[in-house]
Amino acid sequence: MARTSYTTTLEWSMRKDGERVATLRIARRYRDPLPNIVELKAAGNGDVSREQWWAARQWLHMHALPEIDMGQCEWGATPLDRESWVSLWRPYWLAKRRIPDWLPMAPSRDALEAL
Repeated sequence: MARTSYTTTLEWSMRKDGERVATLRIARRYRDPLPNIVELKAAGNGDVSREQWWAARQWLHMHALPEIDMGQCEWGATPLDRESWVSLWRPYWLAKRRIPDWLPMAPSRDALEAL
């Protein structure tokens, strides 16, 4: 089944005293037109505290939620950027000390579908 569209996802780094403590991801859920917290994870994909959840919700609700564009994007409409692709995968390539055959040096729709 081919993917035809997806909901915009926005991500932020949560910091406390200048140190990153979690990653916050917001997106639309189901038919709700307003953004929701869909993921809040500590470093290493660990769980965050109740206080961090509360801080994230307070931060989100400080914004004019109806004004945040969480519209649909066409799967093929966003241009692919080689520089971003290399920047994303470089740490993996260095850690593995090679570039695996299954992971191309440049982005493509086929490569994204295969991931």
